[in-house]
Amino acid sequence: MNTNKAEGFYKLKQYQKKKVLEDYSVTVSDVDSLKHYFHSSKVLDDYLCDAMGWEHE
Repeated sequence: MNTNKAEGFYKLKQYQKKKVLEDYSVTVSDVDSLKHYFHSSKVLDDYLCDAMGWEHE
């Protein structure tokens, strides 16, 4: 378990959420940006789970 690495992934995920959904004000009609956001979020979730030693889908 690498908590420092996991914390970094968590902070990156929160930063991405703030930038995409708040600062850039991405709307529901911007399908490509939302697909990219959710794909990136899933990848960060996977990295976070790997860093913590958790099982994930």
